Amino acid sequence: MDKLLKEYVQSSTFMQVPVKRIMNNAPPIGPAAGPHTQLAGNIVAAYGAGASYFELKTVQILEGKELQIQKPCIYVGHEVFNTEWSTELSVEEAQNEYIKAYLLINVLAKEFNLGTTDSINFIMSVGYDLEGIKSTKVNEFLNNMKDASDTLEWKKDISYIKDNINLFKNINKEDIDKISPQISDTVTLSTMHGCKSTEIEKIAMYLITEKQLNTYIKMNPTLAGEDKIKEILEKKGYKNLHFKKEIFEKDITLENAEEMLGRLKKTAHESGKKFGIKLTNTFPTIIEKNELPGEEMYMSGPALFPISIYVAKLLAEKFEGNILISYSGGVDVSNILEILETGISPVTVSSFLLKPGGYKNLTRLVQKASSWKSLDKIDVERLSALSECAKSNEKYNWKETSHVKQSTNEYSSLCAKCNNCVDVCPNRANVKVVVEGTSYVLHRDRLCNECGCCTFSCAMGHIPYKEKLILAEDEEQYKACEGEKVLYTINEQKYSHMGKEEEVPKSIKEIIETGYKKGCF
Repeated sequence: MDKLLKEYVQSSTFMQVPVKRIMNNAPPIGPAAGPHTQLAGNIVAAYGAGASYFELKTVQILEGKELQIQKPCIYVGHEVFNTEWSTELSVEEAQNEYIKAYLLINVLAKEFNLGTTDSINFIMSVGYDLEGIKSTKVNEFLNNMKDASDTLEWKKDISYIKDNINLFKNINKEDIDKISPQISDTVTLSTMHGCKSTEIEKIAMYLITEKQLNTYIKMNPTLAGEDKIKEILEKKGYKNLHFKKEIFEKDITLENAEEMLGRLKKTAHESGKKFGIKLTNTFPTIIEKNELPGEEMYMSGPALFPISIYVAKLLAEKFEGNILISYSGGVDVSNILEILETGISPVTVSSFLLKPGGYKNLTRLVQKASSWKSLDKIDVERLSALSECAKSNEKYNWKETSHVKQSTNEYSSLCAKCNNCVDVCPNRANVKVVVEGTSYVLHRDRLCNECGCCTFSCAMGHIPYKEKLILAEDEEQYKACEGEKVLYTINEQKYSHMGKEEEVPKSIKEIIETGYKKGCF
């Protein structure tokens, strides 16, 4: 909390956030559960870009190295593929990140006069079976997110903010005491492909009746059916994209889903809770060209849009528009307003934020949807029309993407020829500093989880998270980092190049000092 609070309060970034324009009537847009909602910094950056809904990264009983996520885990082209799933943090660490983010947003909104936080929504995500969700650590997570006041993190952060109240111009201790500890009352259930409808229903019943949470169930794109998905992908030119037939044999059918959702909808109504569906999960495909390590990767991006919006249409028709639908899958500025105008809400994104523009793409979405008006139910006719349009729209067609780019220019560890690695990093680990009109990029290793996104977006064909000059922020980190690195603090300055300790070059000193003065770090 100490580093984050000072970074944001002392930064000029929040003096210019676009969210200030419409925060009190913000369209329901934000980052989907994934790389942009794992760390507090991710979430605050999304808020600064205009987000009002935050689908927090999924927590489950497995943690950290138990997940065995191989890196890199994100492949970015016209489509985006990934092999990650739930948070890489422990359940408690994830909870603490979400508490920090929630408090930071409330503090920054008040300090910079960004409007009320009434429209800010944190949506939990849990998985993947009832036994795991009932485990002590996941159960405590749900309880603490409903009311964080008794957690060590909440008490520690509140105390720290009060002790550093001199950092603020517009906040006093009474304002801090007024911040509600009720971080979230809504959860999305995420389950694995092949999970039986009986198990999904039991978990949802538990979340609604015993945990008293507004509940959304994340549904799979396989509800569209094998034949329909083949038809859509082939028509769009995705002839070299292959998947296992078994996913359709194991996943629940549309008929099963309709019956299950009907019962859960009734139970939620009787319990005074909201119930809806989240469309859709990513689509599993076979790794054939070594895009990522492993055997299977999960597709999102433009190809997923016509499939997911078709599933939305099918389910909306089944319930005659009387069901809440939250949506994610191939969203960008060209379709955001059309999606919202069907009554679907909220709409969240991940792949679009992994493209050049990064968090600024959220700003573009919010601006595009500024005329949004909420509807009482899903407009089935309008949703059907959008689904039909998606099938014929060439925007969602396959496009060949080459990621092997041969550099014709000398590469510098401080290269900033395209800034792509800055824009696309979910964690804001690559930072641009401008000195006398020239741009430089440094890498903050403590914020990097080696997802690989910057690599696939590098116009120079390099691996930024391994090849950039690393800015270490303490002695321990400096020793742990490999490659060209610099430790630059008030008390100590070190520099290592090609494995040898040298005096910190004057040019690098100037870049770092300028970066601190401008609030870049």
